[in-house]
Amino acid sequence: MVGYLYIFFALIMSFVFSQMINPVILALLVVGTGVLVMIFLGQLLPLCWFSYVVLLTFLGGLLIIFVYMASLCPNEPITKFSWWGVVGGVGLIGIHYSWWSVSDFLYPGSLSEVSILLKIYYSGMVDLICLLVVYLLLILFVVVDLSLVSEGSLSVK
Repeated sequence: MVGYLYIFFALIMSFVFSQMINPVILALLVVGTGVLVMIFLGQLLPLCWFSYVVLLTFLGGLLIIFVYMASLCPNEPITKFSWWGVVGGVGLIGIHYSWWSVSDFLYPGSLSEVSILLKIYYSGMVDLICLLVVYLLLILFVVVDLSLVSEGSLSVK
């Protein structure tokens, strides 16, 4: 049941992420989502190093995205309260309670989270994961090339 709460909070953070434009808040939301996923994986799997590697991957991607965003756009002020956030949050809560029935909470062994999670990292998904790693490395090189220290940030030009 605790795992469902981690997934639910990660969904809410993902929804809030799509509503924000401030780079600092976006970075904090990605760190929060990464920590939630790390805690969920640490409780789900007996291998604690796997959750640590996932967190380091999230933080590496966050560093690349944050440097790129900080070099392109100025620090935007935090926007005012939006009713779309409330409507989306209520919708996520409704989806959360309609998706998982009471029987899932009473018999958590009937769900095979470990088998679903392990399917991501085995056989057919290896090519996609390697492609994503190469893409992330390419983005790192592009961001480093765009934000050379001798030339200053892109927003100054």
